[in-house]
Amino acid sequence: MRNVDERQRFIEKFGKQRFLEVCEKDPHFEELKEVPCPPEYEWIFRHFMSIWQNCEYDISGNIIFTYRTVNEYVECMKAPLTVEDKKQLFKMKSWAMEAISELKEKDD
Repeated sequence: MRNVDERQRFIEKFGKQRFLEVCEKDPHFEELKEVPCPPEYEWIFRHFMSIWQNCEYDISGNIIFTYRTVNEYVECMKAPLTVEDKKQLFKMKSWAMEAISELKEKDD
């Protein structure tokens, strides 16, 4: 089960306010809390999430997020991404892959 699924199930059952109260007391639920995105990064984060959610997976189950993936997104969605924006997307990819790796290590 993914964290987002567990968080959503709790919120649907008990409400967001109750979820936030439980987060303050229970470290497990604290980990399920969404990390707020700074306002100045919301635009690029929305593009990152759109690309990430639509990526393909290789035979090992790893996500395929390459320069080609980003360029196809820019071409298809007419997104006005600069070279700096694309660099930021790949930094975000590295952070996401790092977080996924840490979560997999915890599960093992």
